[in-house]
Amino acid sequence: MGDIGTLFSNKNRIYKNVRSTKLLKIVIDKIISRNYSINNIDINIITERPKIQKYREKIIKSISKICMLNASQISVKGKTAEKLGLIGKEKAIASEVITSINQNA
Repeated sequence: MGDIGTLFSNKNRIYKNVRSTKLLKIVIDKIISRNYSINNIDINIITERPKIQKYREKIIKSISKICMLNASQISVKGKTAEKLGLIGKEKAIASEVITSINQNA
């Protein structure tokens, strides 16, 4: 189906400042329409001073609702950049997400 740049090009003004939850919903609809389902989602949020505990449940609840998953299928963790780069200088944050999907019978 292509990568995020293919689906949501930064050259297309329609996606400027759009909420990521709206983009996620579009991806979920594409997955379902092709007869796939999500098995689980693993998320790392990278900041220099992770305080993910404060937001973990809210993040999981939001993602589980959009993706139609049980909270137990979603893992959210925080980690640091060990003072390296823009994240280490507290000028940016990043995330890594791995999602396992299955083709339905």
